[in-house]
Amino acid sequence: MSNTTQTPMRKALMTLGDEHVAVRLDDAGFLRRVTRKVRLQYGTELYCAARPGSETVTEKVAPYQPGYMKLVAAMGGQLVCPPTVRDPETGAPRANPLVEAHPDTGIIRRVTATAVCAVRNPMTGEPVVSVQTIVYDSEHVLRQALMKIADPAVQIMSAEEVAEERAAGNLKGHAILPLAPPYAMIVANMKMDSVRNAWSTFMNQSATARQRACSKAERLAADHNPVTRMTLSFGQLTPELDAQGNVCGPSYTDVTAVAWVEQHDHGAMTRLIEQLSRLGEGAVADQAQLLTAPTIDVSVDEVEDDEDVADVTPAPHRVQPTQRRVEPVPERTAHPEPKPAPAQRTQQTRPVQAEPDRHPAPALALAPSPELDRVLSRVVDLEAELSSPVVAEVRAGLGIDSPEAVTDVDTLRTYQGALAKALNGGGR
Repeated sequence: MSNTTQTPMRKALMTLGDEHVAVRLDDAGFLRRVTRKVRLQYGTELYCAARPGSETVTEKVAPYQPGYMKLVAAMGGQLVCPPTVRDPETGAPRANPLVEAHPDTGIIRRVTATAVCAVRNPMTGEPVVSVQTIVYDSEHVLRQALMKIADPAVQIMSAEEVAEERAAGNLKGHAILPLAPPYAMIVANMKMDSVRNAWSTFMNQSATARQRACSKAERLAADHNPVTRMTLSFGQLTPELDAQGNVCGPSYTDVTAVAWVEQHDHGAMTRLIEQLSRLGEGAVADQAQLLTAPTIDVSVDEVEDDEDVADVTPAPHRVQPTQRRVEPVPERTAHPEPKPAPAQRTQQTRPVQAEPDRHPAPALALAPSPELDRVLSRVVDLEAELSSPVVAEVRAGLGIDSPEAVTDVDTLRTYQGALAKALNGGGR
């Protein structure tokens, strides 16, 4: 615990398989930054306005709502329509989505849905939230369909003409919808097949209006979030090919997603940082073991015997060591053979713990300089965008075995510039 309070901001970077994992420790806990690839397929998760089979390489392609949900889930964010929101006019809580229906028939006329897209900034880990509201008006679609039907099935009348015709009994079996009241009203004869077909389509759309509104609102919220919004052309998609080189599936694109996982267990993080500082540069297996099994116990010799730490009850889901504190037990003093080994071991370990420089310089870049750490974070992101052979070639050209081991800011900036040049040159 004392290490956490003395060092309010510490970071560690490492590579675990194909994923880059970063750890940031502060007074509120720590964040793990994980970079992974997400595949979005054309047709089910990506949308193009052109008809299937007639797309050109310049056609605009954007994600559907299912594609955004997959991308946001990989980022560890939330894309959802909350059950309640505050009304923008009154400020009072109201249901979400807000459904307006005919009082007599219950047919849904209009749905107002509000969606929230909350993700973390891939560079800083700060939350980025976008809120968007959409109005899905199915009655407006009915008006457009009725306006395309010619007389005498559908007529446009003023409010006075409607009152006169109703008084004369000429509007029996007619449906009246406001178009631009009180100057224009749509009067449709429900006895005509064309009018009944338009109303049938309206009722079918009303049955799914709630789901449509929520999906459109979620897609709109993701489109307006600067972290998740994305647009590409049809020519940038990669066709799925079989072993013979023939197209065997829908085209796709791979998107780099960065997820930040927040933790609050300071004791586990302290033990993790202590063991990371003792690892060598090539101990990749030990790094993987530490990250995949964060409940690894530190031996009794490595546990500090501070009073503040000794009184803290460990989390129940952590694996507890067999002996955390060595102290004499009164009821065991009557035994003929006391056990001096624990006391002797405690006496041997306390001088080691009292050494002023207990933690050596970490082999994995625990950056002492904020500027060095920022450059190292950008280097990790650039390496994630490039293929492994390209990264290895750039490292060999500058004589760098691992960027985490570089302690000179200028050298790391030179490496960053070489990676950026390789990325702009198409070395993915």
